[in-house]
Amino acid sequence: MEADSRLLLLACLQREGDLSGLQSATPEQWQALLDLAAFHRVLPLVYHRLVKEQFKVVLPKNVTEQLKAGYYKVAGQNLLLYRELGPILASLAADHIPVVLLKGSFLAQFVYQNIGLRSMADIDLLVPEADLMRCYQTLESLGLKRLNEFDLEIERSKLHHLPPVEKNGVTVEIHWKLNKIQGFPPLFLEALWQRAQTTHIEGSPCLALSPEDLLTHVCIHMAYSHDFYSQLRSLCDVSEIITHYSRFDWDRFVQDIQAVKAERGTWLILYLAGFYLGTAVPENVLKTLMPTDFKPEVITWTFDRLFSSSPVANRSFKRLFSEKKALGKVYFLWDALFPSRFEISYYYRIPQNSWKIWLYYPVNLLRKLRKFQTPLVKMAVGDRQMRHEVDDQVKLTKWLGQE
Repeated sequence: MEADSRLLLLACLQREGDLSGLQSATPEQWQALLDLAAFHRVLPLVYHRLVKEQFKVVLPKNVTEQLKAGYYKVAGQNLLLYRELGPILASLAADHIPVVLLKGSFLAQFVYQNIGLRSMADIDLLVPEADLMRCYQTLESLGLKRLNEFDLEIERSKLHHLPPVEKNGVTVEIHWKLNKIQGFPPLFLEALWQRAQTTHIEGSPCLALSPEDLLTHVCIHMAYSHDFYSQLRSLCDVSEIITHYSRFDWDRFVQDIQAVKAERGTWLILYLAGFYLGTAVPENVLKTLMPTDFKPEVITWTFDRLFSSSPVANRSFKRLFSEKKALGKVYFLWDALFPSRFEISYYYRIPQNSWKIWLYYPVNLLRKLRKFQTPLVKMAVGDRQMRHEVDDQVKLTKWLGQE
């Protein structure tokens, strides 16, 4: 039933999907579909496709009610986010701090053009690195509170955004880079700012990424920040961006993707968007980005990740079980169980120079063992299905060039 639900959900997310399978769906299949859509945060899109766009499918009353409730819940939550966003943008403009809207706060309003269709957990803003502390101070003057203390220099050296601030249940993250994994050359970031376009939210001025930079960011965030795990909503973002912008410089997009060495992940995303969501991706773009060592099973690995909530085990544990040499296994086990001081400091919000940081190593060890207890036990006793899942994850990670 899980496989059927996944394919039915993808059909619901297409503008002209084949919904014949819904005609004979049982109550259990309908509920499985709704639960899957809710988990992947695309319930509003399913509502829009099946109800608002009046597909010729007779929906059970309880299904219509759940879809409608999911849509209005997201719309209400987003209204609160935008209500907080307006004064933030106005204050940053008054302080002459340029700011680019990132992710959901831009997509919902300008790409989906309906704030109820695209859920978002927080507000992400990009500011110049030189203005980080001024921006933070402006937010604090508006009553937003730090959730954790931090050292600016440490954060800048290791990450791409500062710890969040919060007010009235709305969380804001301030970025100075787009991504911490895939390297963006300084010249690319400079050009990104130069290409940014002026727009307005809640009557306040701000900047938006160019369409090409927007798609670049979403693709890299999906493939290299989240490794495709539970990224069905991001795949919908890609489809909506490509569909929304009638004028799109595909040549420049391809050049930028090549510049940051993200061809493999980006090709996978564009292929999946075209195959499963019916997105019109130019054939020459797919041909240019397609890796020469592509194998059909890569699609299967990626598809499984899209619908997986999280890795079976983290990267170090996966490499532990895939490593053939004993010394390599020891290295990866140590790396998995005993991370750097910075990782402990960042996760538990303990100053790196504090003696208390050592107390959190056993706490972190217990946390990881609890989190990965089931897959580790299955792997240790030679469970074939678990071994197969881990092997597939390792193969895709290597194919993407992340190891």
